[in-house]
Amino acid sequence: MLPKEYKWLESEPGPKMLLEAIKLYGTSEVPGKQSNEEIMKWADELGLSSVYKNDDTAWCGLFVAICAKRAGKNMPFNNQGALWARNWAKFGSELNAPELGCVLVFARQGGGGHVAIYVGEDENCYHCLGGNQ
Repeated sequence: MLPKEYKWLESEPGPKMLLEAIKLYGTSEVPGKQSNEEIMKWADELGLSSVYKNDDTAWCGLFVAICAKRAGKNMPFNNQGALWARNWAKFGSELNAPELGCVLVFARQGGGGHVAIYVGEDENCYHCLGGNQ
């Protein structure tokens, strides 16, 4: 169930990737040596089970990739490239300001990044749906 301030998204008619992300809201990894079977099924569905072995590995890119695939979107990189958050900067068209359902890519100091789907913002931060967050 979405937080009350985003409950309105449950009746939102689109964008398609956002609708897929809403269906997956609440998915979390399993602490320890076990992995969440649902997350591992995403890797299988995307043809990534040979490279994505457990949910200890960051899965924000995997989350956005499964949303894109299920929404019928083409990705501009091979499937394995979908696992790298910053590769998602090559997806779609750059906008001056985010819109509902946009893919946002965040860089981390020292390298790496995070990718998620935009749902709103306040004066301090963006609000996103994503995996591994």
